[in-house]
Amino acid sequence: MFQELFYPRQAVLVTASSSEKTNITSVEWLTPVSEKPPMLALSLSNTSLTLDLLCASMEFVVAIPTEKLKDAVLLCGATSGKYIDKFEETKLTQVRAKRVSAPLILEAAANIEC
Repeated sequence: MFQELFYPRQAVLVTASSSEKTNITSVEWLTPVSEKPPMLALSLSNTSLTLDLLCASMEFVVAIPTEKLKDAVLLCGATSGKYIDKFEETKLTQVRAKRVSAPLILEAAANIEC
């Protein structure tokens, strides 16, 4: 079940949070690397705000978008959270996660706390 979430390959949304700052980014370079335990590998730009937040908190969420979220996925990949609030711009709804500080995305088909 875990690996089937990622086929066919698609862009996903990744959220990360540290202190008062939260960000979303689009990620196309993501692959399952283990089922037991479930592990993902992803690639972020070394200048991205999301990477900074992820490194500070050591936590993130992978949100699997639906087709309805394609405009949000495009916006999140084309703009920097250093300059805009992507949750506000995309109108996506943050939901408190159970295990990590990064928010889940209510509108996503699935959220994976990492």
